Amino acid sequence: MGSQKACYFGIDIGVRKIKSTIFYKDSSEIIQQEFDPSNPYMPEATTIALWHLIQSLDPYQFSLFIDIGLEANVDSKGRIVLGSPALPDWVDIPFDDWLEVLLCRKVYLSSYKSCNLYGKCSTIDSSKEKDVAFNAAQLALERFKN
Repeated sequence: MGSQKACYFGIDIGVRKIKSTIFYKDSSEIIQQEFDPSNPYMPEATTIALWHLIQSLDPYQFSLFIDIGLEANVDSKGRIVLGSPALPDWVDIPFDDWLEVLLCRKVYLSSYKSCNLYGKCSTIDSSKEKDVAFNAAQLALERFKN
């Protein structure tokens, strides 16, 4: 993986859509995409849908970290979905582990609250709308720095 191609991937698992944002290390290019998965969101099916999405947008695995924002309670390590009123079937789901096995990359989970708080403090200048997926990509960048 060449450092000139390094990018950061953020995903928003929303109630009606899944959105993704990729931006490159130098913030020169931002790619945003969204799709409507089948409802209801079942954790296993969402894992496979995200794997396809990430592989299609980043087939050469340039993303160093992937951060996923979702309306849920997440454990303190950002690995397990503890529960969510918006996603009732998501209780004690090791979503992070499932995706890391498929993607062979580091994945973190963030609550909407964390993503939105981080977005308010962002130093990245962008003409694109700063939504949860964008903020999650920024969190991936921060995790890489630390």
